Amino acid sequence: MEWAAKNRDVVNRNIKKWKEKNKELVYFYTATRRARKKNATPAWADIDRIKYTYAHCHWLNKTFGYNMHVDHIVPLTGKNVCGLHVHTNLQIIPAEKNLRKHNKLLVQE
Repeated sequence: MEWAAKNRDVVNRNIKKWKEKNKELVYFYTATRRARKKNATPAWADIDRIKYTYAHCHWLNKTFGYNMHVDHIVPLTGKNVCGLHVHTNLQIIPAEKNLRKHNKLLVQE
């Protein structure tokens, strides 16, 4: 993990190469994630507030040069629990923390 943090440019280049060579897998993963999110979005979800969360994250990244992600607090497909795609299950956190989290529910310390 330390090496990857110190060599982000190398990691990003390798990821880009992998995505170019494995477009069918990228499409598959993207479609699967989209379907999971759609199935996890109840009819009563406040879509405007969900969109606002993503827009706010984008604004933070663009305005301040942050590298933040929108994270599902309770993962959509976790090992022991599955959450909903609703605004109350979303948080904006540093990308590094989100990538370390994977599909886990983290208990606040």
